[in-house]
Amino acid sequence: MFCRKCGKEIPDDSVFCTGCGLPTGITTPNSNQPQPLTGNMNNVGNQQMYPVTQGVSQINQNSENNKKSGAGKSILITLLIIFGAVILVVVIICMPIIHMVIGGLSSDNEDDYPEISAVYSEKWPKNRFEAVDMDHAPEVLAEYTLPSWIFDSSYHVMIVRNNYSETVDIETNSVAYNSNGKVVSSSGGSIQALGSKCISIISELHETPEQIDHYDTSFSTSGSGIYKSAIPYLSYDVNEIKDGAVISVTNMGNYSSHSVEGTVLYFLDGELVDKNSKIFANDDLDFKPQTTITEQFSTIFDFDSIEFYLEGYYIKGK
Repeated sequence: MFCRKCGKEIPDDSVFCTGCGLPTGITTPNSNQPQPLTGNMNNVGNQQMYPVTQGVSQINQNSENNKKSGAGKSILITLLIIFGAVILVVVIICMPIIHMVIGGLSSDNEDDYPEISAVYSEKWPKNRFEAVDMDHAPEVLAEYTLPSWIFDSSYHVMIVRNNYSETVDIETNSVAYNSNGKVVSSSGGSIQALGSKCISIISELHETPEQIDHYDTSFSTSGSGIYKSAIPYLSYDVNEIKDGAVISVTNMGNYSSHSVEGTVLYFLDGELVDKNSKIFANDDLDFKPQTTITEQFSTIFDFDSIEFYLEGYYIKGK
């Protein structure tokens, strides 16, 4: 094109005349207006750029991955909880077997211990004690048959003394015979912690309507271990009354006694006609040291003499 003022030929896109400087009226595009994007849009201004569709796809993919990851963790935690519960149930069920196996492996061989002893062994758990020689049976000082108020039954009463040097537990088993030598009944009794040289009473209840002529009695004795006889530390005072006796018992020892029982035997012309027993204890069922307890014993039978026997034990240090 040509300049309108000076007529000089200038390029068609010129804004000013190169000869006289007159504006041609042509303007340049506004640089502030947005321009269409062309070419590779993944790298503009040295920054990583992504098309909109690509970003949405990436977000959706990340969300799906997070959901899958969370679900996987939940399943894993659930499986771990179930597995732990199963293991706990198995352990609880098998605990007795495990205990027996471990106990069997760790316990000492009983054959390694002497046959005659009543001393508590610290090596043995669960209050197991070594056996007392079976030849050390108690001495039976007297025995009686007493009809019982229980229908068709009678008591076999034995006064026994422990001649062994240790405190022992005694169990009895008696077979009763009639006058023809026929077996009519069998029964047993026991006493716990009968001290050396101590005298006490053992009773058996025989259920039979027949009259008993004699007994065949066997004894089983074992060491009392941590239990000591309370009899040597118990003193008593007997006061006969019209229908029985009032008896005061004093614990002269330094420890509380347990299961202290007193038994009165009533005799008429040398024959046992009645017996009754009572527990001597404070409110907490123990017989506290240096205390006295008084009980009254009664009978409906006539009598001309009585005998009184005690049994009981204590634990040293308690």
